[in-house]
Amino acid sequence: MLRASRLLATSGAPTTSRAALTRTSRAATTITSATERVAPSARWRGTMDSFARTARAQAGSSVATSARWRRTLHHMARTPMLPAGALATITLARPPANCEVAVALPRQKTMPQKHWRVAKTLGGWSLRVFPVALWAPFALLLPFLRKWWWRHVLYAIEGCGPTAVKLAQWSATRPDVFPEAWCQRTGLLQNRATRATQTRREALRTLADAFPGGDTVLGGTVGAGCVAHVRRGLRHGRAVAVKLVHPSTRMRVEDDIRALRWLARAASLLMPRTCEVLDPTGLVEDFADKMLLSCDMTNEAEALRRLRRNFVGERGVVFPEPLLSSNGVLVESFERGVPLNEALSSLDPETKRKVARRGLRALLKMLFVDNYIHGDLHAGNLLLRFSGDDFELVILDAGLVIELAPRDRRNFIDLFGAVVKRDGRRAGELIAARATHRGGGAGDGAA
Repeated sequence: MLRASRLLATSGAPTTSRAALTRTSRAATTITSATERVAPSARWRGTMDSFARTARAQAGSSVATSARWRRTLHHMARTPMLPAGALATITLARPPANCEVAVALPRQKTMPQKHWRVAKTLGGWSLRVFPVALWAPFALLLPFLRKWWWRHVLYAIEGCGPTAVKLAQWSATRPDVFPEAWCQRTGLLQNRATRATQTRREALRTLADAFPGGDTVLGGTVGAGCVAHVRRGLRHGRAVAVKLVHPSTRMRVEDDIRALRWLARAASLLMPRTCEVLDPTGLVEDFADKMLLSCDMTNEAEALRRLRRNFVGERGVVFPEPLLSSNGVLVESFERGVPLNEALSSLDPETKRKVARRGLRALLKMLFVDNYIHGDLHAGNLLLRFSGDDFELVILDAGLVIELAPRDRRNFIDLFGAVVKRDGRRAGELIAARATHRGGGAGDGAA
């Protein structure tokens, strides 16, 4: 103890602090002789924590953070039979800003947490994708294996996490880019994903944690997406839809984003010329912002309120009404209807044109009038509700919404106008002049 006191006295403290330390050290001689030797048990750890918290609360001076001081404290923490009074003397004489951290044993040198999680995520993706690619040639050659191979593909996509499911959902909306068979299979993930689903007991616990009142009664599962699943419910006699986010979803999304950032940086190093045009890092960052926002149900509730206000005078377009919201739970009005991808096959050509016109009008209003765009308009989020000869287009899942910056909005409107007028030369000139990787966007925007 006296050796530790001398180490503290030579750490550059003012004269008043040294005098206080001397007085406390004299009193510690009596305390040490009268204090029993405490074994390295839970009692010993509790005594150290209690002294540390008391010292930090009573004293405001900071501790010397030199290597000698830290070695002394580490030595004290490892000593099995150190008297508790000695620790009290040193702690009260020079209380550190965070005594618990200072007394703790030094950590072993391991891989940083974020790097370890990136490696784990990439390894999980590889373990799920490699078997699918391994027996893909056999499924291509033997038709009776294709059904099981596609099931394996969907199972692997869901196993890769919410980000992979979201990308698969978006790819299903682009049959002009991806094969038709791929779009048909991955389209099943738009409302039938299973990994985001919770058991009834887990869903009740999540709902009770968010809204302890118990006014909402849960029913069966209606559908599931990449970050949440939806159950029917009843609240004050009114049918509602309860959207619940799995507690681990946000952590998995963050892990996926870290892995995508690593892949984007690796691609930029390996293919700098190509990535200068494609900007994978910027794409990942933009995608990350949207995915993290979609994990918070309060953002979706606010988006639904704004979309409902924007479409007050628009006939035939309906958005759910948000009733309650928290980070992981959204209670909204239950909207009946038939999913668009299931209803299209039974519609006559004239009704299909009406549906397309109404959907296009809603999208153009979001783009050019409101500048508040629903960013996830795939078939799983669109319902048709028929009433006689008329119908309503119900738009669900407003977790992803987009607002264009003034410059981006101007570029989009100009390019859209050139495409509608079928002026290919003007469209090409706009793309070449305003592409950000060539630096033409800022100059043109200022003109």
